[in-house]
Amino acid sequence: MVIVRIGIVALVGAVLLSACGDNPLGGFGVTEDWLGDPGDGVVRTVTTEAAASRPEVGSLDWYNPPVSFVERDPAVLLEEIWARSSGTDAFVQAAPNEISAVVPAIKVPQFLPVGTAYVTSQLVFGVSTGQLTNAYVAAFGFWKSTPYRSSRSVSQLLQLKVAEDLTDPASAAEDETRGCNRFNDLDITSCEPVSISPGQGWWVTTRDGPVLTWYDGGLRYELLDRQKFGKEVLVEFVRSMILLSAVEIGEQTGP
Repeated sequence: MVIVRIGIVALVGAVLLSACGDNPLGGFGVTEDWLGDPGDGVVRTVTTEAAASRPEVGSLDWYNPPVSFVERDPAVLLEEIWARSSGTDAFVQAAPNEISAVVPAIKVPQFLPVGTAYVTSQLVFGVSTGQLTNAYVAAFGFWKSTPYRSSRSVSQLLQLKVAEDLTDPASAAEDETRGCNRFNDLDITSCEPVSISPGQGWWVTTRDGPVLTWYDGGLRYELLDRQKFGKEVLVEFVRSMILLSAVEIGEQTGP
């Protein structure tokens, strides 16, 4: 198998230039269409035997495969990526080595659910600015069939959104919610603290479904459990997180 290594380009982290405001997704073009529809409500289980055969992220087909050249200046690179977009959708398709060049600390799960076959990768822009937002900077979709050809509730297994967020993930000693109060302003119906060795995460239920949220290296990760695998399974995926720049992506089979 031919291996393509995504190298870290000598860059600083992306500067987020667009403010969230009261509605952090406002002005995002067709964001809601990308976020998609809720799951079918069926709770699925993963057996020990199946867990042993979980695919690695580098073995999957990437909808946006690595590009041969990545601009070293992050500002110029962002201009190039935005220029090739429609200019109306906040979620812009980007190669994994482009994303890791813009956000060097970003990570993805090394292991995915059994049946995962494809990865989509995007940077998130403000459509009015052409710059990354401080709501989210990147998003990944993990699919069992060719992306975008059927409903996300059917073909997408997990969705990972990433934001730059320097919030201290530790809960205050007097916080009886153990950090759940940070989600009071979000569209959620429940919250439960979850241990993610060596840190802590939160299992929150949103209108799109259950989401596992955690912080790492100045970034906030939100992993949507599209197919209801359950928090224990998602925690295992979180524990396998590796730098996107370190992922060895195999030869792509194409669409």
